[in-house]
Amino acid sequence: MSARLFSTLGRFSMALALPALIAPAPLLATEDPDDDLAGETPERYAQVKAVEGDVRIRKGDVEEALERGTPVAEGDTIESRGRGVLQLGDGSRIAFAPGTRLQVAALFQDNKGQPQVLLRLDRGRIRVNLGSDSEARIRVDTPAGTATLSDPGAFTLEAESDRTVRLRVHSGRVGYENEADRARLSAGERLTVYGSRDRLDRVRSFNTYDFDAFDDWCESAMQGRRSASRDRVPSAIRYYADDLDDNGEWVYVDETSSWCWRPLRVGAEWRPYWRGRWGSYAGGMTWVSSEPWGYVTHHYGRWGWTSRWGWYWIPGVYYSPAWVAWNHLSRASKAWSW
Repeated sequence: MSARLFSTLGRFSMALALPALIAPAPLLATEDPDDDLAGETPERYAQVKAVEGDVRIRKGDVEEALERGTPVAEGDTIESRGRGVLQLGDGSRIAFAPGTRLQVAALFQDNKGQPQVLLRLDRGRIRVNLGSDSEARIRVDTPAGTATLSDPGAFTLEAESDRTVRLRVHSGRVGYENEADRARLSAGERLTVYGSRDRLDRVRSFNTYDFDAFDDWCESAMQGRRSASRDRVPSAIRYYADDLDDNGEWVYVDETSSWCWRPLRVGAEWRPYWRGRWGSYAGGMTWVSSEPWGYVTHHYGRWGWTSRWGWYWIPGVYYSPAWVAWNHLSRASKAWSW
């Protein structure tokens, strides 16, 4: 059975997979695999690479627990009693510690259309790694000023409730400015700022072995790895591909004339959009997968099915809250209206 035919059969497969959605609630149907018009570029969303403990996310009027499968978008606010890591599309990573309130103000765009990630750190502590392949800059606003990393590197930024801010540069060079001054720090240097009008003349060196528990955790949680699946997916999503390596295999599907990925160690009853939940967010009904590999496979590309391979995932470059269409069952006719 071809992937194109799946767009018809999938309507019935997905409907059977979600009996709770039967009339009058909407039912699920797959989109045409060639229709990417509804998709967005992948840098507009961030992946939750790791999350531990009690972490909350606010999306507009919705507040809920942050999960591995939750897409993070512009305007989202994270408030954490635990810790976690966000993965950006260019390979950059942002870790947050317990006691942190962080808003993702903008992803990969400033007011001039240049690639920039803008974060607002109200309180707490984050560690930022700008990826070696990134052409963006990462800017973090705090109550006492702004830190900016324009070239590959890493820094830690901490904001306290009394507006004190502490910056440590682990690699690269970081600029910091406020209403009174500006400074530029190199790897191994730190700066303490006591307010938005404070002079930035307290740049000091620090011992790079002087790490605490959060630093030690970041050393492992922030490290990417060379994914075996990297070359099988579009370059724009290659930094999400490592989740596929240990959870499935790549097979050549004759019906699509391409390499596709299929999950392993799943039951015979398994289907796409099955293990997880729906989130009602501003961008539309969004699938939040509970599977460790579910973020990339349910927000990029399409699913198909053959008798030989079962369910398989066709890589794609465009992001969508879910690659499905919603339809309603007519009460009067008891028939599907496609």
